[in-house]
Amino acid sequence: MQLRIVACPDAQKLIAEVQQEYVRRYGGRMYVVPSARGRGLSREVLAELERSAVAAGRRRMVLETGTRQPEAIDLYATSGYTEITTFGEHRCSSYSRCFGKILVRGRPEVDPGDG
Repeated sequence: MQLRIVACPDAQKLIAEVQQEYVRRYGGRMYVVPSARGRGLSREVLAELERSAVAAGRRRMVLETGTRQPEAIDLYATSGYTEITTFGEHRCSSYSRCFGKILVRGRPEVDPGDG
């Protein structure tokens, strides 16, 4: 059985609220709408996030995604990220996958992970 949410005003309001809750809890999220996928935009967004992190003095990027997002896993793997121990709210979930990468001013390096 599939649950279908009707786009009534109350449902739209709840969807908007939960999205804002995600932003509040996790900050900006990397997302490309389906109609714009396959153009390398996620790779460009990720590269810009890395540049911004280096400019802010950050030395390491850590990312979390899920096994039901194979495109994200592939993006991270092909962008030099290595799988690390899961962390955060979803650390005990069998669906969670975490990745890390050491950032060096001028060029990022592969993260050896934390065990």
